[in-house]
Amino acid sequence: MADEIGISRLTEYEMRLGAGYLWRKHGDARETAWLEEAMDWLKVYEVSRQVVEDAAELQAQALMEGTPLPEMDLLVALSAGSGSELLTLDEDQVKMKERLGSKGVAVAIA
Repeated sequence: MADEIGISRLTEYEMRLGAGYLWRKHGDARETAWLEEAMDWLKVYEVSRQVVEDAAELQAQALMEGTPLPEMDLLVALSAGSGSELLTLDEDQVKMKERLGSKGVAVAIA
């Protein structure tokens, strides 16, 4: 069982973007209301200097191999830091499983 459940600050951005879009397109505030409630109990992981350094190192390795990584997915995956477990449905993050593991991030498929 997880000690805490959290999201990257970048994931918060993606969620707020989606909620704002739905509000503007359909006048539907349910997503925004749900998000505000969820943010009360979610821990938010910042994109720290260590996250940036780890992401840059993994991206440089991937570029040398000719297989660049999606940068937002990479930063999100590393946001909780070493010793964390990423629960994801994102295929790009699943493909990064070994690379993320080298930085102490376990990947579990939701």
